[in-house]
Amino acid sequence: MNINTNNTYATKYEGFAVGYNSATEAWGDIVQEYTSHSRTYPGKIYENVGWVKGTKEAYGSWGGYLWLLQNTVAFRTSDTDVWVSPGGVTSHIAQVLVGTIGDYAPMANVADVGPMNWNGEAITDYLGAGQAEDFVCRGDFTAYYQLITAEVKFDKVGAICASTTWCGEGAPERLIEESRLNIVVTTQPEAHEDLVNLEVESVTPVEPETENGDLWQDIFDPSKWYYDAFLEAKTEKHPVPKRVDFAVKIGDSECATRHILVIPVFDHLAFPVFDYPEDRNEAWRYVIWKYGVSTFWLTSISYDPNQTEFPGLTSTFTDACTLGPPAFSTENFCASTIAHENVHGQQTADYIFSSQASWAAGFAHFAEVDAYNVELQKAEHHGLSESEIAEITAWRDYYNREGPKPD
Repeated sequence: MNINTNNTYATKYEGFAVGYNSATEAWGDIVQEYTSHSRTYPGKIYENVGWVKGTKEAYGSWGGYLWLLQNTVAFRTSDTDVWVSPGGVTSHIAQVLVGTIGDYAPMANVADVGPMNWNGEAITDYLGAGQAEDFVCRGDFTAYYQLITAEVKFDKVGAICASTTWCGEGAPERLIEESRLNIVVTTQPEAHEDLVNLEVESVTPVEPETENGDLWQDIFDPSKWYYDAFLEAKTEKHPVPKRVDFAVKIGDSECATRHILVIPVFDHLAFPVFDYPEDRNEAWRYVIWKYGVSTFWLTSISYDPNQTEFPGLTSTFTDACTLGPPAFSTENFCASTIAHENVHGQQTADYIFSSQASWAAGFAHFAEVDAYNVELQKAEHHGLSESEIAEITAWRDYYNREGPKPD
């Protein structure tokens, strides 16, 4: 708070009355006249402002007296609406609380006059015949800043799903909701939400490159915000979980931060975190859509949680495929597994039986070799890692009688 000494001054008022028939008459005259008798003291602020007043009878008549000393203090509440802490942290000022004087907006120009009449007419109230009062007012001009703080609340705990264009091409409807974050930003003191701006401060890790997602404010309620997660590109073969950091700002002042994780679509379905449901049947459907995996020769595909030994199995007679937990190690391996099983769906029963007989006789299991060769041919398209390619190669060599059985 900065006092403007050019417009600050003290004023003394005096009213005096004698020779009246009653105390009320004497006091009434003083109240009418005391403001006409004043003296101003420029640039002064006195600590003993207040009044002395009363009525008294003498020699059969009544008189009265009122002496009032008053300060007029001109000041500016603050030079800016931002407070910077000793550590360099900036905060927006909601109000400037000036001692016993009042609460004001930041950067406000104020002229405080006191003491003034309050609680009715404290200065000019009639005390009664023969009564007197001596009253001192000491104003406290100590200023404090009430800072705006903010709180960010999410309607989801911890994580949301990345957005995907699959949502328009057969995806479960819940993915739309699970990729949106409803945000509420509240302030203390209340009702400063219209000053607040919510920003996406960062998305990490930077690679693979994505955009920030879409963030917008409700047009009717400034405390409500909505965030749609960034789009997971269909061409991105190695998406990773990303942390999205939000910052609540008023101007350049940061009031609060919070973050959410955005999980790749396949991981969200196959390995859900927090309270989201697991749905591996939707996970393999997503893989087929994303990588364009052909399932032409398979009559059906389903997930079997009890099939823990093999990534995929296809019936020789019905061409129905089941995928076990090992198929879901990554979306890339899941795509490769489905491509493998589609080869088995194309193979005739006679071909498979002949291959099994060959294997039993100590020769190659050519039905499996064919399927693993397709996996290797499509390895780049499916985005297989070096370790996945090495594992598939090892199994291909094993069934071709060219290597040991992989661990």
